[in-house]
Amino acid sequence: MRRLLLALSLSLGCLHAQENWQSMPGIQQTPASWRAHGVSLAAEGEQLVIAHGSNANGFALPRAARFRRELSVEAVVTMRKRLLGKSGWNFAGVTLFQDGANFWMLGLVEGPEAKHSIDFIECHAGTWQAQSAAGKALKGEGSASYGWQAGTAYHLRLAFHGGKVHATVSDASGKKQLPHATYDLAKGPAVRAGMPGLIIRGSEAAFANLQAQSPTQAANTPPGVKIMDGKLGRVVFFDEPLKGTDLQANRLLAGVLESSGFGVTRLSAGQITQPGLLSTSHFHILVVPNCASLPVAAGDAVLQFAREGGHLIFIGGPFLDNPTWQVGGEWLDSAGLAKLKQALTTAHHPFGITPDLDLSGWRRNCKNPETKASLRVPKEGPGGTTCIRLDFAQFEGWDGFLSRDLPRLFGEGHDLLTFVGKGDARTSQLAIEIQEKDGSRWIATAELTTDWQRLGLAIQDFHYWPDSPTKKTRGQATDHLIPSQAARINLGLASTHTPAVGGGAHTIWVADLGSAKNPVDGEVGGSPQLSGTIPTIFPRYKVHPLAGPVKARRTLLLQPPLDSLRKLPPQRQVTCGIPRTLGTGFDRDHKWRFVPLAVASQTADSPTSGICEWLVLNQDIPLDGVAIAAFGYNDPETWRSPAFLNRVSATAKLLRQGAMLEEAGTEHFAYWPGEKVRLGVRLRSFAQTASKGDVKIVVRDGARTVWQAQSSPSLPPGRSELEFVWEPPPKPAVYTFE
Repeated sequence: MRRLLLALSLSLGCLHAQENWQSMPGIQQTPASWRAHGVSLAAEGEQLVIAHGSNANGFALPRAARFRRELSVEAVVTMRKRLLGKSGWNFAGVTLFQDGANFWMLGLVEGPEAKHSIDFIECHAGTWQAQSAAGKALKGEGSASYGWQAGTAYHLRLAFHGGKVHATVSDASGKKQLPHATYDLAKGPAVRAGMPGLIIRGSEAAFANLQAQSPTQAANTPPGVKIMDGKLGRVVFFDEPLKGTDLQANRLLAGVLESSGFGVTRLSAGQITQPGLLSTSHFHILVVPNCASLPVAAGDAVLQFAREGGHLIFIGGPFLDNPTWQVGGEWLDSAGLAKLKQALTTAHHPFGITPDLDLSGWRRNCKNPETKASLRVPKEGPGGTTCIRLDFAQFEGWDGFLSRDLPRLFGEGHDLLTFVGKGDARTSQLAIEIQEKDGSRWIATAELTTDWQRLGLAIQDFHYWPDSPTKKTRGQATDHLIPSQAARINLGLASTHTPAVGGGAHTIWVADLGSAKNPVDGEVGGSPQLSGTIPTIFPRYKVHPLAGPVKARRTLLLQPPLDSLRKLPPQRQVTCGIPRTLGTGFDRDHKWRFVPLAVASQTADSPTSGICEWLVLNQDIPLDGVAIAAFGYNDPETWRSPAFLNRVSATAKLLRQGAMLEEAGTEHFAYWPGEKVRLGVRLRSFAQTASKGDVKIVVRDGARTVWQAQSSPSLPPGRSELEFVWEPPPKPAVYTFE
């Protein structure tokens, strides 16, 4: 197989190259340079032949290729034969790949009636042809459609460039351009970055002259930013006085990293989200102090940096647990936004909450009409004013009261529902549903206390309810509540939207209900949404808190050293990682290796503990070779301590000049007596040049060593392997591997 795949030819000249673009490094002809996802690979002379026989999508992706915001992929593609039955669609082509549910494709497509077309398609969040789907449609120019001929080779090229995605079809020589089309990626949900690859479904196809390119230089550095270099590389970290951030600790951390040999660049909240700045073209490692407090837009910037091959070090957490938004030149978290809305007054009242308010047009919606509930308007509001009071004697499932049709629920130009509310001691949430004239249902949750407080719900806080009668035409990703179409309001409880409220009796008071102009423009508030996950970091369920007082007591890896761990102060609260696979075994294609660095517990023998320092070495696309380290301490005193700063610095140095095991062990966990045992190690060197390593493998029967092997290989940058064969004694036994 190695000899055959070496025959694949990679064109050095790009017939449609962008100016100042170059071939992406790491795209090689060796078998190990490709990851096959559901496909088989073979080589025939100058062509790579890919076969895939199912109705699912198959991909071939270069192992070393990285995500880029601007890149191109092209190949000369020949469809050989269909491998499906008479039904279904088969295709083969090039792709700009993010994951199996998010990619662009330009391919030769064959329909069930042998109809041939060249299709330019986006798959976004699993939606096929998302570029034309309701709520996701993009502005396009031109057309890539073309009726391809069987047995004919076509040059297909896809590119992200200038805020657009481009598709070009040419003849095999590249001299005769056929269709060309683009989609504008400026607005709406879309796949805007990815890595080069090949895509196929139900076909056998040949690919030749494969080429992937990206810009030779990153975007210009914005004014006010000077990127600092050092002999160990370039570190960037976020440095803004947001809630919980300790600027003194940041200065100390910068000093320790600089003294270790790193160039350190500190970015403000506004800079970290500037397109192209947080890039591996500029930096090697991103350190995120107080990672709970960040601009919400920084989440995808951090993820994109990792996808490009940058290493991450998180401090504190959970990541983005207290996101911020820029409002009027000031960065506000959820509490700050709430205070801004609390200062509002109601500008429009859809109905007057007075003692003579006619409630006869309101009707109850509930799961169990046998339970008692009431709606009335007593003088129990702030300062003895009239308010709406809702009483539920035995809540279960959902229960509430829906208003009559209202002439205008929102005032002209208003986009904020505002009111004063409170709940009894058992009721901390209120579900508010707004129904539009077409029947679309939008539901938001308001957080209540036992004291009167003003609350504001923006239209973005209302989420489409999928059981609406308009579910086939409304509720797409870009859809939202339309204030001018709001016709009815429902006040109540729902287990889906008020999970903090249990069964039993509940009382809610609402006063001064109406609308106002939202003081915050744009999409502000809500939970952070990233375009992907960060292993062991995000979403939040990937970590867990450990309440203090706790102390880091044990290290599970010698580097960083145990002495520095003992010097760390006690912690009031730490964020802990949830273990993943530990890299045991050999040739098992693990997605990652989870390395626990330190364990925190309340006492030395406490059963309640957590992994407060950890490192994940990723081994799968799109994060292959990327290390993610986390130090879950949230105490500024710890952040300023020399012991902690040295541990972070030691980890950063490891990620630039050290090496780690990706996996080690035996191919299987059980063998027949007399069967030879294949075992070995897979290593990852972070150094920029070849370095020496020492590897020792020991097999023991209890405390007795029965076999060992030792090697001092030269480790090239990236991945390398050492493989051994051991012939165990014929007598069955249980052996341990170290």
